[in-house]
Amino acid sequence: MNKSFVNMLINAVKYTDPRGQINLTCTTEDDIVIISIKDNGIGIAPDILTQVFEPFFQAKTDTAGAGSGLGVGLSLSKKLVELHNGSIIAKSEGVGKGSEFIMRLPIPKNIQLGMDIKINVDQTFDLDKKAIVSYKKYKILVIDDNIPAAEALSELLRYKGHEVKSSYEGETVLDIIRDFNPDIVVLDIGLSDISGYEVARRIRSQIGRRIQLVALTGYGQKSDKLKALKAGFDHHLTKPISISDLEKILNNL
Repeated sequence: MNKSFVNMLINAVKYTDPRGQINLTCTTEDDIVIISIKDNGIGIAPDILTQVFEPFFQAKTDTAGAGSGLGVGLSLSKKLVELHNGSIIAKSEGVGKGSEFIMRLPIPKNIQLGMDIKINVDQTFDLDKKAIVSYKKYKILVIDDNIPAAEALSELLRYKGHEVKSSYEGETVLDIIRDFNPDIVVLDIGLSDISGYEVARRIRSQIGRRIQLVALTGYGQKSDKLKALKAGFDHHLTKPISISDLEKILNNL
């Protein structure tokens, strides 16, 4: 959960002025660990308090450094924590009154808190591990002209342990493939320069079938899936996709 924790700290730093104060506390309650990161920064307006975990959302502010990045940090943190049966909430009394982010996570059953930490990996969280872990790690190329979407998906895949490269146009895909040698290409159909179908046909013509091609598209009719298969795709995912949809493909390769 390092990524989620770091993202929460980065968010507190971004929205707190120099010489501000950030308090970090960690407590336990029954079988739950509770981590709080509280600052005296710009705060959060009541009308956007529920939006801060939405992908690509960024609060408008004049604070130096705030507003930079893709706006996916808190959204990514929330998804990762929920995968571990946890939760994150945001609190604030309003603009200028600081904010607090509280992460709650279940304590693994076979763990001793203290210097001597022992975890039974097979029983941790009582989750279906196939839903959150890819047993095999792959080299994955993500192609999408929506840069925030491409980076968010790439970041999630890296968190899962895969080696990932991203690009935002179709014309350069073959050059990237020859250099990166990916196992899988996740390819958006609606690219701005050339069609994803044409990219798939070029890959099949020049590279062959050693690479698995996954189509990303907003259209999910049977005819759309057949068109993707005819162009050379192995799999078809309809937007918006979830990381679990993609991991089902990876785990079944």
